[in-house]
Amino acid sequence: MGKYFARVEVDSKKLTEILDALEEAKNTIYRCYSELQDLGVITVLEKNDAANGD
Repeated sequence: MGKYFARVEVDSKKLTEILDALEEAKNTIYRCYSELQDLGVITVLEKNDAANGD
């Protein structure tokens, strides 16, 4: 079986921009998720609770 190697070169400034955008997106998703939880739209159940319908 052959072995493969890939190398990707990215400008460090561009990589930082991308990682910053991902961090901002993560924060936005978490904030929206928290708002939905506060509104009661999302309820987190333990695995056993979900199986029992409780």
